Amino acid sequence: GMGLAVSYGIVQEHEGAITVESTPGRGTRFILTFPPAKPDEAASLEEKTATSRKQAHILVVDDEEMVRSVLSKLLTLKGHTIELAASGAEALALVAQTSYDLVFTDHGMPGMSGRELARTLRAHHPALPIVLLTGDTEVGDAVDDVSTVVAKPFKIDQLEAVIQELL
Repeated sequence: GMGLAVSYGIVQEHEGAITVESTPGRGTRFILTFPPAKPDEAASLEEKTATSRKQAHILVVDDEEMVRSVLSKLLTLKGHTIELAASGAEALALVAQTSYDLVFTDHGMPGMSGRELARTLRAHHPALPIVLLTGDTEVGDAVDDVSTVVAKPFKIDQLEAVIQELL
C-alpha cells in the first residue's frame, strides 16, 4: 500500500530521514532520524500563521485506514475539523447529511474512484471544492469535477496551502 510513502512524506515534512537496513532471513529495520526541535521558533511561527488561516470542515475519503488517520491527525493539528469516509458511497451519505467546506478524496478506491465521486458530488454541490489525492502518475490534471490534484506523498504545508487557496 501507501504506508511507506505516507510515512516518508511525514518524515520529510519534519526535515527528517528514513534509513533502511535489511538482512535476508533476519528482517528489516527502518531508522527514522529528525533534527532537534526549536520550540520557541515553532511556537511563534504557529501563532503568526494560525491567526491568518481559515479553518475548514473537511471530509477525507480514502479506502486505506492509515491514510485517513494520518490526514485527519495532520489537518486537525492545523485547526481544521475533519470527518472520515472509507468509500465513495459513505462519502455521499455524509455529504447528504452535513455541509463541508472541502473534500479530499483518494483517486484509486474500489467501487467508486475519486473522480467518479467528484463527478457525483459536483452534480449536487457545484461550488464544493474537491481535492484529488493520488499516488498514481497518470491521473491527469484538475478538470471541471476536481478543483486540484495533489500527488502522494505530500507535505502538510502543501495541503494547507491548497486549503487556504480553495477557501
